[in-house]
Amino acid sequence: MKGLRKLVRIYDELLKNKTSKFIRSSFNKKEEALFNHYQTSVSENTISKKLYNSSPSHQSYQSLKKSLLEKLYSIVLTSNVGKSYQKQRLELGREFLVVKVLSVLKQRSLMVSIAEKTLQKCLKFHLYHEAAELSRILSDHYSVFAKKIKQAETYYELSLHCFDIYRKELEYGWKYSYFRSLYGTPEFESSVDEFSTTANGLKDLFHLNSSRLCFYHYELRFFEFYIKKDIDQMVTTCLEAISYYDHLPFSHNSAKHIFTFHLIEVYLNHNKLEEAKSLILSFLEQVDSKNASYYRYKELLLRVYLFEMDIQKAKKVYDYLVKNIRKLSNIYTLDRLIIYEMYMAILTNSKLNFRKILYNINRVKQDKKGMHVPFLIAQAIYYYKNDPDKLIDKLDALNQYAYKYLKEDQFERTRQFIKILNRVLSGKSYSDIAMEERKEKLSNYGLEMVSYESLLNIIQSSKPVTFS
Repeated sequence: MKGLRKLVRIYDELLKNKTSKFIRSSFNKKEEALFNHYQTSVSENTISKKLYNSSPSHQSYQSLKKSLLEKLYSIVLTSNVGKSYQKQRLELGREFLVVKVLSVLKQRSLMVSIAEKTLQKCLKFHLYHEAAELSRILSDHYSVFAKKIKQAETYYELSLHCFDIYRKELEYGWKYSYFRSLYGTPEFESSVDEFSTTANGLKDLFHLNSSRLCFYHYELRFFEFYIKKDIDQMVTTCLEAISYYDHLPFSHNSAKHIFTFHLIEVYLNHNKLEEAKSLILSFLEQVDSKNASYYRYKELLLRVYLFEMDIQKAKKVYDYLVKNIRKLSNIYTLDRLIIYEMYMAILTNSKLNFRKILYNINRVKQDKKGMHVPFLIAQAIYYYKNDPDKLIDKLDALNQYAYKYLKEDQFERTRQFIKILNRVLSGKSYSDIAMEERKEKLSNYGLEMVSYESLLNIIQSSKPVTFS
């Protein structure tokens, strides 16, 4: 029962609703007391002493924990959480459990009625695992109890068909997960032929009408063209995927948003800012502002405004992100927000509490090629403008990381910018260094938060630093 305290602690934020309040009203005094204690950091020994004057291993205390856990399970099962597709799946999952329970209770006529309706819903939403089991239950009923062999055979064949689709979803789901695990390693790019072969195999399975298999196909095809740096095919793949999910008989926005984010990043990666901005703004009009995807679209929009040096619009979006950060609890989002704060301060010539920033920064230093580089660049520029006595140490840190982690050709522009930055911040000429056109990412994990040319203009318009 290790998860009991965690279930209690997520109740208020994630599980509270009308049904859960009703179930909670059934708690007896000791269950309510245990629930309240678990919302604090009080130890098991202290709680068991207060409730039973015994150790946590005492049978009465263990029975109390078990009864509370069972009621919390009931609350979890009645929770209506997630996005539209996830909510529908949870609802069908509850109907599926009702069928199983009625089967045990031998309420066959009621079970069959609910099972047949739930089966049709499962087929509509491509839930083939549940559909296979419901078809099996109905096949058994019509063959053994109703003596209707033709109907039994129909459901038996449907059960095999659904199980075959589900088996393929398992097979290709494993391959997809394995390929994703390679991301960020040399094996990822060397697996491009496997991506292509697997995506071709999935294309041949489109007739099975599985949105999951189609998702794997489009994702692997996108990976293939990403490695091949085929921009046109990356765009085409994303547009095909978005169109596919637009034409499903149900809403699957979570999958659709993944390919929309891919498409936006393709545009941003290749300096197509207007296309990216247009796409972001169109989806901001479509997405519910309470949805976490809305926050991510806003974040991408901030990146565009930062890069364009549109400070007024960037400030408005940044303020929204700060105010609504709880919508996205991902630790990397918190880290990115700190980086945005640094660049906003540079653009608006504002002061920063660097002690607070260094305290709050979390995973950035583990993400060498991602957020740490723009962090170090912003840090050096900020200290140049506001505390030049500490600049040399900040430049050393930037140079060390650039030397160690930015060796690939794709980072050439950033390497050149850092060389120029060193010259400018040291009051030296950089006329012998030519910075290539921008090729790197402008995306969630991009290095170039603000155009390097714009940053150089900001630095050069500041008071020059003199080293002793």
